Amino acid sequence: AEALLRWQHPQLGLTLPQLFLPAAQETGFIVQLTNWLMSQVAEDMAAVAPTVPNFHVSMNLSPAHFLHPELLPTIRAIFGSRLPLHHVIFEITEHQLIAGHEGPALGILQDLRGTGARVALDDFGTGYSSLKYLSRYPFDYLKIDKAFVDAIGTESVTAGLTDTIVAMANQLKMRTVAEGVESQVQLDHLRSLGVDFVQGWLLARDMPVDEFRLFLETRRADPQQVSQKSRQFA
Repeated sequence: AEALLRWQHPQLGLTLPQLFLPAAQETGFIVQLTNWLMSQVAEDMAAVAPTVPNFHVSMNLSPAHFLHPELLPTIRAIFGSRLPLHHVIFEITEHQLIAGHEGPALGILQDLRGTGARVALDDFGTGYSSLKYLSRYPFDYLKIDKAFVDAIGTESVTAGLTDTIVAMANQLKMRTVAEGVESQVQLDHLRSLGVDFVQGWLLARDMPVDEFRLFLETRRADPQQVSQKSRQFA
């Protein structure tokens, strides 16, 4: 699963993150906001994780967290015994690594993994020097951006890049997550490549946590199906 943040604004209604996260980043409020999100995830997923083998839930960390001295103690305090950290994946983008300064980022990523949590490189291939980050930083998962998944089965010049990305991840012993899967053609191709997890509207749209719990409950009779597919909830 992937935690998706929305704001139920009193005037604007349901607001997407691209409209409010930049302001949260600029003011520094993003740290408090992410801490709140982690608390919600820990509370909401505490009952889910024990019921599904290999369950994991991912969420983004902001650049500000790489400069925050209380990051690790806060993570341990929030999750505590409610949700064991081996069920948690923290997603980092290449931009966040640069914004957080490359030197400190390496140590922080190592410390994050030391808590039992796992770390994913998000939006791979969409900017900066991706190969450098793949070889230098201790990522457990590589998330294949939707832009590359969209090209599968088309005449686009980027149509074969997903194959290359998966091959690189396998070489580096990283697990793969394909984002934005919307067609059976895409899913079949990703399966043929041996991609570990997929997420996207072909499988399930984003949903509130109560609906997500019901979603898993109705599929508990088929654990193999659930364990191989990453789900989204808001």
